[in-house]
Amino acid sequence: EGAVNIIVKTDTVSSGEALIEAIKKVSEKTYSSVYIVNFGVGAINESDLALAHNTKSLVYGLHVKLESSALNQAQKLGVKIKLFDVIYKLLEELKEYADSGRPIKMKTEKIGEALVLKVFDIKNLGIVAGSRVTEGYCSRLGSVVVYRGKKRIAEGKITSLQKEKNPAKEVRKGFECAFMIESFQDWQVDDRVECFLEMPE
Repeated sequence: EGAVNIIVKTDTVSSGEALIEAIKKVSEKTYSSVYIVNFGVGAINESDLALAHNTKSLVYGLHVKLESSALNQAQKLGVKIKLFDVIYKLLEELKEYADSGRPIKMKTEKIGEALVLKVFDIKNLGIVAGSRVTEGYCSRLGSVVVYRGKKRIAEGKITSLQKEKNPAKEVRKGFECAFMIESFQDWQVDDRVECFLEMPE
């Protein structure tokens, strides 16, 4: 977890105090904590930018402008300046920035089922299960668990998914498809296939 350094400029001391309190609350909930390097009142000037450059900070302004001489300097130093007229917009943007490094947690979710109708051997490719999707959908990016009767006989990632002999990203309920999975070829008619996909939590 890193920290996000910011310099805050507002039009009045009281709006600055309200903003700082709100930023502290945001910081408690974000992945990277937010550290206020400096707070000031008035337009954003060259000394703000020099400090931002030295401390690797972002400059956030609320109800303030940027001094014209500071604009060139910001471009030269590569300092990011963000100006807002509405406090909650500033907080939203800051929250998003401080959360951008958060790792995405994934969960595996069942997305559909299919029934094997026929099995065929394609030259140079291998054994393919010709199936009908009976529930939900099957995704090329997913994995499957294969059941024969009540017995779980295989599982694996889908390596090829086709619909009407063309590669498909996904095939929905009611349609027929053909697929292969890694390290399993012993398909039989009436095998039941459950399809799973990794999704963000």
